Amino acid sequence: AIYSKPDGKQIETRLPQKASGVRNVILNFSRYKAKIPDKKQNFGDLLVTVVDITDKMQAVQALEENHIFQEELIDTIPIPVFYKDQKGRYLGVNKAFEVFFGLSGDQIVGKTVFDINPPDLANVYHDKDLELFKNKETQDYESQVRNAKGENRQVIFHKACFYDKNGDLSGLIGTIWD
Repeated sequence: AIYSKPDGKQIETRLPQKASGVRNVILNFSRYKAKIPDKKQNFGDLLVTVVDITDKMQAVQALEENHIFQEELIDTIPIPVFYKDQKGRYLGVNKAFEVFFGLSGDQIVGKTVFDINPPDLANVYHDKDLELFKNKETQDYESQVRNAKGENRQVIFHKACFYDKNGDLSGLIGTIWD
């Protein structure tokens, strides 16, 4: 199959090497035609390029392990933790947040405060988020939250902005202290 139609074919595989052990590589196949000196005909053959992706795969694995660790770290915090994008959509929550509100992370992520809270409370949280994004300073304030049991609880919110690698505002991270 590779010789009959090699163009665009790509295979990811592992190649053993004595010096460095097994390497993860991508083999790219294409045809080429080369003129052979002193001959009237062109010679066609298969060109194979080998791209070593071992370091990239190790970096991806390290990032995945770091992501899992960070999720576990946040989940062990015994107070509700949440983070949202600039549009106010939840990007993630910890287990304590899920328990406090009686919703799973899947029911929260992608939603806004208006989707999971009564309108009067949602308006307060939303206005405070906008104020945080405008001032870009840490924010602490007291408010009410309706928990999973339907009880209004007096809480303290602590919120701060977070930024992307270019220093641009990405969203906020917050905690709720009952």
